[in-house]
Amino acid sequence: MQPLNEKLDALREPKAKHVEAEATARKWIKFNTVRIVMPLVAGCSALWATLKSM
Repeated sequence: MQPLNEKLDALREPKAKHVEAEATARKWIKFNTVRIVMPLVAGCSALWATLKSM
């Protein structure tokens, strides 16, 4: 996790490594969105299957 933190800390500095840090942050946010959406879809489909069988 530390290499990621070092890259994101570059956002605080002037434009030196700003582009690389922004790309890393966007990639990290995209992966977190997938990590949130997939369990939500699985839970909804499980709930749907449970309610359908009643």
